[in-house]
Amino acid sequence: VFNGVSLQVPKNKNDELRSLPGVKAVYPDQVYHADLADSVPLIGAPDVWSKHDQNNQGITGKGVTVAVIDTGVDYNHPDLGEGFGQGHKVVGGYDFVNHDNDPMDDYGHGTHVAGIIAAHGKVTGVAPDASITAYKVLNQDGIGYTSDIIDGIEASISPDNPLGADVINMSLGTDSGFVSEVDDPIQKVIREATEQGTLVVVAGGNSAYSTQNNLLQSSLKPYAENPDIGTVGEPGVSPFALSVASYENSSIHMSTLKEENGLQLPYQDQSQYNFNLSKVLSPLESYELVYVGEGKTADFKNLPDLTGKIVVAKPNERYATYSYIQSEAKKKNAKAVILVPAADDIDYPLVYWSPYFNIQAVT
Repeated sequence: VFNGVSLQVPKNKNDELRSLPGVKAVYPDQVYHADLADSVPLIGAPDVWSKHDQNNQGITGKGVTVAVIDTGVDYNHPDLGEGFGQGHKVVGGYDFVNHDNDPMDDYGHGTHVAGIIAAHGKVTGVAPDASITAYKVLNQDGIGYTSDIIDGIEASISPDNPLGADVINMSLGTDSGFVSEVDDPIQKVIREATEQGTLVVVAGGNSAYSTQNNLLQSSLKPYAENPDIGTVGEPGVSPFALSVASYENSSIHMSTLKEENGLQLPYQDQSQYNFNLSKVLSPLESYELVYVGEGKTADFKNLPDLTGKIVVAKPNERYATYSYIQSEAKKKNAKAVILVPAADDIDYPLVYWSPYFNIQAVT
C-alpha cells in the first residue's frame, strides 16, 4: 500500500534526497501518541447484541478479525483469551518496535483498546466474539513513528496474511500532522486499505487546541481557511478513515485530592508544562489547603510562612497568565498551587504558567 523506505538522515540532506532519481517525495517520520476513550454501554453495544443478522446469528463480532495497531496486546490477560495464536482471542500479530513475532504490550494502551473491542470474560467488549491481531507500532511510552504504523497497516491487510483484517483500529494520532495524503503517507495507506475493503477506525483525538482558548498564539489568529487548529488529530482527518471521538460522554477521569471529610477534589495537571501534582505530594501525608483569594501580592501580604501547604486561588476574571500566583506562593515556600478558574472560564482549564518557578500548579 506504500512504496517507500524509512531513513534516518540529517535534515539538511532532505533536498539532496529529493533530487535523487526515482524519489517522488520525502516525508518526516512523524511522532504519534496513544489516544484513549471509553465505553461499551455508552455507544449502545448491548442493544446491538440483542439483534440478529440475515442468518439469525447474534451480532457479537463472530467471524470478524480486528487488527489493533497500537502498543501491542497482553494476550495473557484472562479477558483476552490467555494465549496467543490460533484457538485464542489474539490469533496473531507482530512487533514492529522490537522486530520480533511477540506483540506483547509493555505500555497498557493496546490491551485497553483490545479489551474495549473484544474482551470476553469478567469484562465484555463491544464485539466479544471477534478475533484480534496485534501489531505493536508504539513503544513502551506509547510513542511511535509513521514508518512503523505503515508497516502495521500493510501487514494487517497483506494478501499473504491468512489472518487478514476486516477492521483496523488505530487509537493513535498527532495534533501536529497534515490534512491530506499529499503530505501524509499514512493517510494514503488508509485510503489504500479502505479501497481494498478494510474498515479503518482512527481516534479523533479531542486535542482541543482550538480558537476557543489561548493555549497557542497561532490559535488566536487562525487562517480563514483553517479556523480551528488541531482539534481533530491526524491521521483521523483522513476522509477514508472512520474517525471516532467521545460520544455524549458524561464522565471524565481526573486525579483527585481527598479531604479529611471524604470529599473528592478533582484537579487537572498542567501537562503542557509537565506539571504533575503527584510529583510533590505523598499519598501517605496530609496537606493543609490555604485560600489566598485572587492570589495577588496583597492577598499574600499578611500570611505566615506556607511551607508544606497548598495554596488555593480563585481570580475574579481570566488572565493571560497565572505565574503571579506561582511567584507569590514561592516566596511563602508553598508546596503547590491550585487555581480555581474564574466564573467565566471553563472547568479544569489548561492555562499559562511559568516553567521557571520551581512550584507545581494545577487547576
